[in-house]
Amino acid sequence: MPQTIFTIGRDPAANLFIQDPSISRFHAVATLHENGALLIADSQSSNGTFLIRQGQESRFEREWVVATDTVKFGGFAIRVAELLSIVGAANTAPTPAAAPASVRLIRCSCGAVKTAGANCPACRQ
Repeated sequence: MPQTIFTIGRDPAANLFIQDPSISRFHAVATLHENGALLIADSQSSNGTFLIRQGQESRFEREWVVATDTVKFGGFAIRVAELLSIVGAANTAPTPAAAPASVRLIRCSCGAVKTAGANCPACRQ
C-alpha cells in the first residue's frame, strides 16, 4: 500500500467528512504511510487538534499517532485505532489511485462514532 493522504474536515469534499460544528472546513491532514504509521497535521484549524495519550491531552501541529491514542479534532474525539480502520477500509475501496475514497463520520445517538449509513458498532442502530 503506497503512502496515502486524507483530508479531515467539515467540508463534504474532505476525504474524512466529520459533521461537527467544532471542526474547521479543512481541519487536518492524515498521512498513512506504507508501513502503517499515521501522521496527523493540523491545518491551522480554528479549534485545534489534540492528542490524548495516557490520559494527558495536548494540542499539536503535527504528530505521529499510534492505535492506542485518541485524537480530538475541535470537540470531536476519535480513537486512532478507529481512524486507522476507517482510513484502511477507504484505502482498499476501488477508487482511482490519485484520490482516496471519501468517508463520512457521524456521532450516533449513543455517543459512538460511526460511518454514515452504517449500523453503529456500539448500539447497532
